[in-house]
Amino acid sequence: MSTHNCLWLSLILGAILLSNTVGAAEKIEPRTLCPKSGSPGQTILLIDTTNPLTEKTQERLKQLLIGFQDANNKFYLLPAQELIVYHLKSQLEDLGNPWRACNPGNPKDRTWKDNLISGRYGDERKWRNFIRLIQRSLPRRAGQVTEKQSPLLESIALIIARHVPSIGVKENRKPTRLFLFSDMLQHSELLSHYKSLPEMNEFKKLTGYTDMQSDLKGVDVWIFYVHRADSKHRQTPKHFYWWTQAIELFGGHLIEQTPL
Repeated sequence: MSTHNCLWLSLILGAILLSNTVGAAEKIEPRTLCPKSGSPGQTILLIDTTNPLTEKTQERLKQLLIGFQDANNKFYLLPAQELIVYHLKSQLEDLGNPWRACNPGNPKDRTWKDNLISGRYGDERKWRNFIRLIQRSLPRRAGQVTEKQSPLLESIALIIARHVPSIGVKENRKPTRLFLFSDMLQHSELLSHYKSLPEMNEFKKLTGYTDMQSDLKGVDVWIFYVHRADSKHRQTPKHFYWWTQAIELFGGHLIEQTPL
């Protein structure tokens, strides 16, 4: 084959490859950086803001958020997967809309195919936006106050119902990680750990149990158990392991319980 024909063949193959690669590029939602076709997996973080966080605890929370961005961290949010962050409120109806962001891919991991599709600057801008979106989800210490209630169980149930459908998709639920960053002191009209800590068989019989029950089948759960100086007599080993049993009761897979 002549040099001229080889050149033309290379150009044609390159054009075909470029066309296929560009066509395969995933379109993303500019506001959240998530694929418009939907994320392949999700991480849900519920931060308890019904009691002020200490400086130390605030720093631990920052470390967790940084871990979502670090490929060498076990909590890393994989590319195209979504981070959904809620702040726990005193009233369930105030839970509101979450902070949402998908990992657009770190520019350091670009390949030669990525260079065919777009310039590096675009990827760097998306990555900076991703980090900025995560930082915005961090509660500001200046505005933190002690609230009257802490409907932790009801909030988890509502969040799971919103983001982890259970009707018709039992075997095909989206891969989900649930992170609970809280003192884990449930306190509402339905159940208050300040008054009682029922055994699981009693818990299931409580009025309003269905409003506190979560369908956690297939969900991996991490609990960051925030110790409070004024609650030592409530945050006992029995209380700590009450949540181990509750997650198991709901069908969840408790990966780790970390006391802070």
